[in-house]
Amino acid sequence: LHFINTSTSEAYGSFARGELPVYTDEVNNMRLVKVRNKDLPWLLAKGHIDVAIGSSVWFVEFSQVKLKLVREFPLLKCRLSVIAPRHLPVSSITSICSKFQTIAKQYIKDKKLNANLLVMEGCHEVALTLGMSDAIIDIIETGKTIERMKFVEVECIQHITHGLWIREEDIGRVEKRILQKEELRIS
Repeated sequence: LHFINTSTSEAYGSFARGELPVYTDEVNNMRLVKVRNKDLPWLLAKGHIDVAIGSSVWFVEFSQVKLKLVREFPLLKCRLSVIAPRHLPVSSITSICSKFQTIAKQYIKDKKLNANLLVMEGCHEVALTLGMSDAIIDIIETGKTIERMKFVEVECIQHITHGLWIREEDIGRVEKRILQKEELRIS
């Protein structure tokens, strides 16, 4: 939230702490909403919101609509990777568990794998522990979880960035407003 130039109040504090899902800044004519990562791209694509701040993996996952990253933020560097309980050749993977269905299906296709996709919303490591899949596709932030569980990163699929996203058709209008906000912040 520190990337957004907004007025603060008690209501803003509640929003920032996650106690309220919506904050209206009447001074800057702006409404901020917090939603689950998965919902962010389609809210933007359908025009319910004008800009979105989020992780690139969700925008790649929701690739049906032209959405564009216009500002990258210097946040924790993460990656989306194939993780397994032991080192194994990618070609031997017969089952993958992930919540990133679009990305996982594309990975299976690109690698020409004969692999089943198991979709789970979270804690994919359980699929490895219970022997439900050969590998998972999940986000690695620090690597500490897979290290503690003695899993291995088989392959990095993509590096994940965090930033501000807009619809491609709104580039001129929204970028102009963003630049105006940045000029106000600088002066």
